[in-house]
Amino acid sequence: MKGRSSLGQAAATFFIIMAALTGLAGVAVFFITGKAATFSVFDTLPFGPCDLGVDHLSAFFLLPVLIVSTCCSLYSTSYWAADANPKTWRRLTFFFGILTASLLILITARNGILFLLAWEVMALSAFFVLTTEDHKQDVQDAGLLYMIATHTGTLALFALFSLLGVAASSYQFSAMAGLTPSAPVAAAIFCTALFGFGMKAGLMPLHVWLPSAHASAPSHISAIMSGVMIKMGVYGLLRVLSFFPHPPCGGA
Repeated sequence: MKGRSSLGQAAATFFIIMAALTGLAGVAVFFITGKAATFSVFDTLPFGPCDLGVDHLSAFFLLPVLIVSTCCSLYSTSYWAADANPKTWRRLTFFFGILTASLLILITARNGILFLLAWEVMALSAFFVLTTEDHKQDVQDAGLLYMIATHTGTLALFALFSLLGVAASSYQFSAMAGLTPSAPVAAAIFCTALFGFGMKAGLMPLHVWLPSAHASAPSHISAIMSGVMIKMGVYGLLRVLSFFPHPPCGGA
């Protein structure tokens, strides 16, 4: 049974490494050719086509996700070995993979609703890996604080993409490019983006969840949270700002 556990963990690590190498190859091709690409996964959904794409901003943020997730996965095979942690390694390995996948979809999403779906999957999977040792009271407290903070920020993002969707008459990022909303709408967009993404990025004074979360999570989970996940707040803010010819905090 122990041998099967080790084999299962090794197989999960192998697939993450192969996926990361494939992704890195794709990013390298993009930087060499400089050609942005968009792919439509579903095109008949109520909120518009479910598009995924790569441009310079997303390619830049894909690099740390692919590299850090590979390093963390390799490290976990000895740090959180399956044979030594028979009750938790399956949960940790499964949600680590979901977290990595959601990060990749989040960065490549070209639709506001798809972005929010990936954001929520990222938040929930991070909660489950953060609370791996949920028999400890301090881990439970850290998980609860994280969940409250992340969903408070998500509420702001719901408002943000509602405003963007109304202003662009579409949830497609391509339709949001070049927006010039009125001053009140621009200010509301800027404030909701700053609060929602700032909560994830841990901007002061929105960083209340960070210390306990990183102290309670397994080491490789803390690494991917601090090295990659909180940077999604920076990515989101830059993505929203890229929709406007001028920062959306001034007059129309």
